Amino acid sequence: MGPEVSRTDRFHIEETNDRRSPFQRDRDRILHTRAFRRLGSVTQVVHADEGMNYHNRLTHSLKVAQIGQRLAEYLIEDADEDTIQKAGGLSPDVVEAAALAHDLGHPPFGHAAEEELMIQTAAKGLIGGFEGNPQSFRIVNKVATHSSDYRGLDLTYATLNAILKYPWTRGSAGPERTKWGTYHTEREIFEEVRKLPTPGPDDQGQSLEACIMDWADDIAYAIHDMSDFYKAGLIPLEQLIRDSSEREVFVKAFGEKYDTPKNWDPEKFLEENILKTGEIAASGGENPFKSSFSNKPENRGTLNFMTSELIRRYLGLNKDTEVFVDPSINGGLYITESLKHEIKLLKFLTEYYVFQDPTLVAQQRGQRKIIEELFTTLYKASEKGAEYNEIIPEPFCSMLNQDVYEADLDDSTSKETRARIVADLIASLSESQAVDLYQRVSGENPGSVTESIL
Repeated sequence: MGPEVSRTDRFHIEETNDRRSPFQRDRDRILHTRAFRRLGSVTQVVHADEGMNYHNRLTHSLKVAQIGQRLAEYLIEDADEDTIQKAGGLSPDVVEAAALAHDLGHPPFGHAAEEELMIQTAAKGLIGGFEGNPQSFRIVNKVATHSSDYRGLDLTYATLNAILKYPWTRGSAGPERTKWGTYHTEREIFEEVRKLPTPGPDDQGQSLEACIMDWADDIAYAIHDMSDFYKAGLIPLEQLIRDSSEREVFVKAFGEKYDTPKNWDPEKFLEENILKTGEIAASGGENPFKSSFSNKPENRGTLNFMTSELIRRYLGLNKDTEVFVDPSINGGLYITESLKHEIKLLKFLTEYYVFQDPTLVAQQRGQRKIIEELFTTLYKASEKGAEYNEIIPEPFCSMLNQDVYEADLDDSTSKETRARIVADLIASLSESQAVDLYQRVSGENPGSVTESIL
């Protein structure tokens, strides 16, 4: 074990008379970044420009923050101080800050672009390739700015640890190959913050605050994606809450993908937690969930009531559910097992009915082409002395100067570092910026010389 570290430690010492707590300052630093503001123009499931009917990464992150903060407050109320300390400590402000930061690394166009950037960076031999979670960790440590004296936001160790949903570097096989929390470029920072104690027997487990944020993330997108696509007419709740051939086929597909215990019945869950919720909200009137969605006030009210009731359920506020702090288990958060199965089913609704929609798949093909062309063009331009080198905008031009051109790197390391910075650039774009930049460099639409993209 190295020297003892504190939850409020930062990598840069600063003197301040700020009245906010260290964790409140973390939250505010993230909230005021350009990287956070950009999330309003980044896909959650469908294109961010589709309008207000669908969540984007910004509205999603705000809801994760609200749910996570509230759950942290309830857990503190219900647990004694010794239990919280044994679990490594808990602050609602840390959970909120981590929730606001957790999706900063998602590139424009969401998972389609994430997969394409992985292909492009891996082709350049870049260790760790590209993935949204380690990119979020990199942004708060190396890309976003808070001071002219250093890169990054200089967040506390506790907040950095809470951002790590997957507290390991990329592995060669298994789950650690598909999801990981840090690139090798941030490994020293990662190893330092991981000196903080975490609950459970596994020292590679999540911190309690990361586990709360992770659960809040699952709750938020499981519920709001179901709501979004029911309203859009893509998820047929009206058929799934009753005994129908549609429900039979859906439940069978769910069972083929996920192992569920014999004592948990997905059909019973759909009836008791969606059908009956609609009946309660209707107060003796017609249950709106028995038909496809209409935009009447009573239908919207019923849908919002169901959303509220489901969130209450997944925070452990119902009699038949439990969510509490348990320092003896990895992550430190006990969640009734049936709740985890319910969340999987709600998320599967979107996967089953939306992800394979031909229109969405066609959009994603075009989006991947944009990312591929941008990476190829910008990577060529990132070479020192290359033609059109000036198309690399700040702050990435300065990063290339400091980390590549002025550094004593061998050819292989130089190429990898350039690939990482180009990935940083693309991941920093909103979707409209990505399209505009693509059109300029491809000649489709040169735009105006007075209009900068970044």
